[in-house]
Amino acid sequence: SHRKELIKFAWDRLKRDETTSKQWAYVNVCRFIEAYDAPHKIILQVYVALLRAFQPEQRPLQKQALDILTPALPKRLPPQEH
Repeated sequence: SHRKELIKFAWDRLKRDETTSKQWAYVNVCRFIEAYDAPHKIILQVYVALLRAFQPEQRPLQKQALDILTPALPKRLPPQEH
């Protein structure tokens, strides 16, 4: 399915060392989470990783990813997890 291919592509980019590619992958994953259901564990893992991954040169992309993901948390996570 296209969803599976999209998330596999983004997840592969998250594992790379190249910072810009990784930050764009976070934006992609956050858009995915915003649009589709995902396991709660994965959503929290992405959220925590974004909060921990402070790279001054990548701050705009991190902010963009968090701006996408944060409003989606209440609809994607049970009330006790957000």
